[in-house]
Amino acid sequence: MKITEIPFATLRLQYRIARMPLRFFEERVLPRVDSEARARLLYEHSIGAVDVLIGNILGDSNVKKRGAALVERSEALGEAARLDEQATQTREQADDELRRKRESVAAAPGKARATAQRKVQEARSTAEDRKRQATQTAAKRTAEVKRDAVIGEAAAQRDATIQSALADQAGKTTEFTYDALSRITKVKDALNQDTTYTYN
Repeated sequence: MKITEIPFATLRLQYRIARMPLRFFEERVLPRVDSEARARLLYEHSIGAVDVLIGNILGDSNVKKRGAALVERSEALGEAARLDEQATQTREQADDELRRKRESVAAAPGKARATAQRKVQEARSTAEDRKRQATQTAAKRTAEVKRDAVIGEAAAQRDATIQSALADQAGKTTEFTYDALSRITKVKDALNQDTTYTYN
């Protein structure tokens, strides 16, 4: 270790020590809170942003990746919650439209009533189709966002585990190459052997 790296190593150690109470909170308390709760998402996004910042400043790629995974997960789950809320609003608007049509039919006399009832039936069918489509679309988008969040978190954890496992005590280095999504694409180990990873 170069003498110029000692202050950064000391600061990294101090940050890990300062982070211990929060790690305990994240491992023991946070799993009991709903994964889509706004408070949890805000906490994870904030802590992730701090980890990314500290990782950049101190040159600690593990802390940076862990923070990036937390930020990405919280943003993805926040988007899923927003989509759920949007689907609920669309459903409520469709119900309101149906109610208004029913009320206008009840007020129409004689022949106009028959015409209005036919229109209400058509409006009901249209509103139910819209409601069904909105629900299906929101459910699909929510599932995709949640899946991407879980995949991103798992990939970040796997990458951190791989890096930790490949650390060489003799001072040799292992090189990692990443793609645009921060996934490992190539590993050159201490013996100068290459391993390539591909993703679908």
